Amino acid sequence: MYPIILLLIIFAITVPFFLSRTLSPIPYFPTNKADVPIIATILHELVLKNRTNRPVFIVDLGAGTGEVLFEASQQGFEPPELKGSSGRSKKPTKFILIENNPWLALILQIKRLFHPNKDAIEILRANMFKDKLPYASIVYIYVGPYVMDRVKKLLEKMESGTYVVSYFYEIPGWEKKLIKKVSGKHEVFVYQL
Repeated sequence: MYPIILLLIIFAITVPFFLSRTLSPIPYFPTNKADVPIIATILHELVLKNRTNRPVFIVDLGAGTGEVLFEASQQGFEPPELKGSSGRSKKPTKFILIENNPWLALILQIKRLFHPNKDAIEILRANMFKDKLPYASIVYIYVGPYVMDRVKKLLEKMESGTYVVSYFYEIPGWEKKLIKKVSGKHEVFVYQL
């Protein structure tokens, strides 16, 4: 009986931290696990398309537990034609996970410690609406329609040519920027600014 009561108390205390708009303007909803490899493949294709000499920065705005970018970084995303004779890439891919919720940011830091490609992963505890965002070649978002207009304003300030991958929700008014739509359990929308 006591273990059940203890679990209920822990649940009652922790759930508000994950869903609180005070701790994070966007409540935590995980990406469907069946769609994670699909999104990682899309990100890999976009890295291959990005033929500049600059490193590729993939930024997850509101990373939650970081399932998508941790999966993507597992692959390393180093195009073979860009590896030098030493086998080291001339164009590394950097994965930046931005999360405002302190509990989720802590989970991200712990997961990063044990990740095989941890040197390519950076965790930033930041509020995407208040703090300066890093440069991004590719942005991944999974935000609901109630906050999409605010996120859209942030994205429109990014460099021309930046790719935006939106999970589950279309970005209203960006029909002409849509370059690809992929179906899994839920749809994935790929845009280019």
